[in-house]
Amino acid sequence: MPSATRGSSDAMAVAKGRPCRISDRNSRDILISALGDVKTPLAHGRFLPGRDEVLRRDGSRIRGYFRKRLGIRRYEPLDRSVFPQAPSGWCSWGYYGRAITEDEVLAHANWLGMELERVTSAHPGGEA
Repeated sequence: MPSATRGSSDAMAVAKGRPCRISDRNSRDILISALGDVKTPLAHGRFLPGRDEVLRRDGSRIRGYFRKRLGIRRYEPLDRSVFPQAPSGWCSWGYYGRAITEDEVLAHANWLGMELERVTSAHPGGEA
């Protein structure tokens, strides 16, 4: 690919990339979650989902970030033709962090099952 074309392609990919951290800098409790173009000193670069690549602030690249560096063999970027918007909902990370237990996950799943049963039985046809 000619360098001029590669440069414009990189600029478009970076514009769609997501801020990311590639190390915890002794603070594993910090999570970056952002919508839109966010600039933060906590991010080491931008993750380019379609390429599975991190473009670091210094211009260097980490290719195969999820598959090779993190060891997630079955990484695939979100298919925007099927899911035009990211799923939304409650995220337990803000409350539990890494401290959640299997018993807590099961208790939440059981509660959700009971609530869904209650709501769907109160509304014939299964619509809440």
